[in-house]
Amino acid sequence: CAQEPVEDKKPEAPLEPVWVYFLADGTDVEDQRTAVPHLDTAVMGRTIDLLRAHAGGKVWMSWVDQWSRDNQVLYLDVPLPLAGWSKPERNALESDDDYVKRIAALDTEREASERRTATAEERFRQQRAAFLAKAHTLLEQEVYRHGHPQHRWSDVHGALNGANRVLTRRDRQEPFDRLLVCWSDLYHNVSKQRPVALEEMDPMVRTALIWPNAEFERIALPEATVLEHPDRAWEMIEDAILNAR
Repeated sequence: CAQEPVEDKKPEAPLEPVWVYFLADGTDVEDQRTAVPHLDTAVMGRTIDLLRAHAGGKVWMSWVDQWSRDNQVLYLDVPLPLAGWSKPERNALESDDDYVKRIAALDTEREASERRTATAEERFRQQRAAFLAKAHTLLEQEVYRHGHPQHRWSDVHGALNGANRVLTRRDRQEPFDRLLVCWSDLYHNVSKQRPVALEEMDPMVRTALIWPNAEFERIALPEATVLEHPDRAWEMIEDAILNAR
């Protein structure tokens, strides 16, 4: 019987970068009125590692307090690893001796490539560790510390405005997806003496909040996706990174 023609499989296009902005909210920590889940560095570390292994991208972290516009924004660029040195294939008419000599002559090039790769890996390892250490400190000392003087009000608008500006800035390589993941009820509550208007959110930014009992009429962004558990947030992040084409 005739053999079926074998279709040439086209190589899959490389994944595109994904940007992820983590927004924590500790203003509920004093009275637990809404019991919003707490952000921790574990999910940030998993996100960084998944980006590093698949798409590359950028990660930020900030938080909500009574005057969010002056809060720090942590940032980590997550590039894909450098491509390692690739051993050339033997040419069709090349003898064994000539091929061995050609490979040997490339030892210097191979060693230089391996040094560059090792240096880049160590630099990123240090940057990752520094980002997560700083995030851990901020979460403990600023965001979720009981009795913090900045917990009286919730300037959600200021926090969202800042995240929107970050996620819509121009970059050399535009991302496949922009996620704003909020460990917050997104209830805006500030002093009448210091009103803060919510700027229009760019439709390119996908926003989610993690709180199952959200009252939609009170959420600063009613169009945001409401997730009932932090694991659902991870599913959203994982899906975006693994399908970033």
